[in-house]
Formats: sequence, C-alpha cells, structure tokens
Amino acid sequence: MEIWDILQIEPTKDKRQIKKAYAKMIAMYHPEEHPEQFQEIHTAYEIALRLAEDEEEKTFLHENETTAFVENENQNEDIFGENENQREEPSWIMPEEIQKRAKKYALINEREKNRERLTGAFLEDLAMEKLNEVIQEGKVQSHDCWIQYFKDPIVIQAIKLPSFLKRFTDKITGLSFEKVTLQMMEQMIQADMLPAFSNKKKLCSFLKKDGYKKIQKRIWKKRCIIAASVLIAVWGVVGITFAYQSAKERRAREVFRAPEKIQEYISDKYKIDCQVTYDPSYGLAAIGFGDNVPHGDPYENYEVQTDASGDIPDTFELAWSKDSVSYEDIVDNYSDEVLKLYAKECDISLSVSMRHKVEFYDISLDEYKPKLLAFLGGVQNSTYVQSGHDITLTVGPSLTSRSDFEITISKDQELDPAVIAIQLEQCESNALIK
Repeated sequence: MEIWDILQIEPTKDKRQIKKAYAKMIAMYHPEEHPEQFQEIHTAYEIALRLAEDEEEKTFLHENETTAFVENENQNEDIFGENENQREEPSWIMPEEIQKRAKKYALINEREKNRERLTGAFLEDLAMEKLNEVIQEGKVQSHDCWIQYFKDPIVIQAIKLPSFLKRFTDKITGLSFEKVTLQMMEQMIQADMLPAFSNKKKLCSFLKKDGYKKIQKRIWKKRCIIAASVLIAVWGVVGITFAYQSAKERRAREVFRAPEKIQEYISDKYKIDCQVTYDPSYGLAAIGFGDNVPHGDPYENYEVQTDASGDIPDTFELAWSKDSVSYEDIVDNYSDEVLKLYAKECDISLSVSMRHKVEFYDISLDEYKPKLLAFLGGVQNSTYVQSGHDITLTVGPSLTSRSDFEITISKDQELDPAVIAIQLEQCESNALIK
C-alpha cells in the first residue's frame, strides 16, 4: 500500500498537509488499541515527511546554484572585458556559500534527530504505561502476561532505546518473577539490545543473580508456609481430636458418675429407697461416720438419704475413687449404721472402727448373753443382711483383748445360741487366765 493511501491524501510536498493528515490518522487509530495500524501510519508519515524535505532541499540547492551561476557569468564577463589576469574563482565555491550549505545540512540533520527523539520518547512512554499496567494489576507472576507484553509492537520498538532500558531496569528491580519469565527477558535482551547500552549489564546481572535469588527465596518461603500450614493443620486435627475425646470422656464420666446413676446402683444393691447427693466438702467435714469410709483425695464423697423406716438408717456415706470405672469399688458405711442402730437398741458396746467389735467389759456374762443374742438376731433380720450382705463381728471382753472370737452374720446361716454361749465362756476364761 502506498504511503499516500495510508495517510489518505494525494501525493504532496507540503509538510503542513502531511502533518495534518498524520494527526488525523493517529487520532483514529490509538497506539494501544491499534498498534499495528499506528506503526504503519507512523512509518508512512516519516517517509512522506522525508520525501518532502528532500524535495525542498533539491529545490533550494537548484535555486542557489542557478543564482550563483548567473552571478558568476556576469562577473566573468566584466573581468574578461577588462583584464584576463584579474579573473577570480566562481562564487558558488566560495567559503560563504559552503558555510551556508553546511548550515542547511546541519538544520536538516537536527530536524531528523529531533523527530527520532520525539518518536522514541513517545514509544517509550507508551511502553512504560503498559509496564505500569502489568505491575499495578498484580500480574508480575503471570508468565503469559509478560509474553503478551514483549510481543506488543510498541514494546518491540521501545526495547531498542537506551533510555527505555534504564527506566525498565529501575522499574522491575526489586520485583519477583517466575523462572521462565526471567529466562525469556534475558534472551530478548541478548537478541534485541545493543552491547553498548550501559544499563544492559546491570539488567542482565539483576536477571541472572538477584532475580534467581528472589525465586529461590520465594520458593523457600512458600515451602516454609506450606510446612507451617501442614504442621498447624496436623496440630489442629490432633488438638480437635484430643478435645473431642476429652469432651467425650468427660461427658461419659459425668453421666457414669452422676449421683442419679449411683442412686440407682445403691437402691438396687440394698433394696432401699434413697437419694444420693454430691458435696465436695462433705467428705472432709463428715462427722459421726465411721472411719471405714475414706475422705478427700483421691475419693469423691456422697451422702445417701433414706426414708429411715424400720432398721434403715436415715443417712450414710459413700466414697468412690476418682480413677475407678466400676460401681463395685464404691465404699459405704451402711453396715456400720445398721450395727449402731441395733447396738443402741440392745445396749451393746460397739466399736465400728475396730473390725465391728462387740465388747462386754464391766458386765457379767449372764447379763451379757441375752443382750448379745438379741443384738445378733436383730442384725440378722435387718434389711441389710436380708438383702444378701454379710456382716462379720468380733466379740471380746475389751478393745485390747486377745481372746476374741468372730461371728459371721448372714441371711442363710442360722445363729446357734449354745455355740455362742460356749464361745463367750471360753473367751471370758481365757481373758481371766491372761
């Protein structure tokens, strides 16, 4: 396509007309939206402008040469008419004319340089605007985005300019790129940039050293983040699992060791109606209960309240180890309270802290036998024994006596008064002998 068709004007030597056509066309084809058309229009404009200047220069030289020739002929005629020895050199080769022409050539050259400088600055600004868009939109890590950037016609022209290289280097220094992006930049610099560019070495150094260092640092940082994330996730899962298991165990423990569950166990065990309550301070402050029930750590203490009907005590105490997982480990003083009731009723001296020992000191054996038999009979008929629980008693004249004998009271074993009487007599005689 002819340059005049591209500029949409007839062939002309008028610079002003050419510039107007160029301004009109670039207004229609913006370089960012139509980079190829813009480059084509710009090239046609430069060629048309150069042709107009060349034609202007030819016209100027032709007019000056013609004028100089005519003037020289007139001077020669005057010189030859007077004296041939006085003939001078033609004016068109005089120093003044040479200086004049040199100024003209310098002016044309300066215009050309200015035009190239303005064009380069324009392309450089457009390329930097595109670079800023890539950085500001957060696409520095996108290799495809950089491929599109370096394939742009404006960037292809601008990357050959030394000033653009300096601005480009200052702009990307400090940024982090993908490895393939750095390799692509390095290849383009080696291929398109002249070795004389002072900033080329600096940019290559950044790409080869600082760029790859940043990549390694970024990779290491990503690995650390991933490792930390995995560690946190693992600890989180472990913590959640532990918390879940702990909560589950705590809930199961709370349900298993709830006073309501203990109450069901005691009611079924002793065949009584009762209500069990838990009080952390109850075991430590328990007064009036036997020493057969431990108090305090590592035990939990409970109080059992009954309807106090018949031979059932109104209250008794429970103790359960905190580490126990079986109701069978519950310790109570129900038997102690039952023995106390019948001992009081039969006027029998009883020590529940010393193996349920029944004592008969300061009393005659004849007087003590009926009381002991009544006491043993009452205990055997008690709700406690009839529910299937045995009680073992120690009978002796005093706490320190060594002539004691034991009696086991159970539901199915009948007490023989004659045997008990003989045992009492032997116990008394042994105590007297000692």
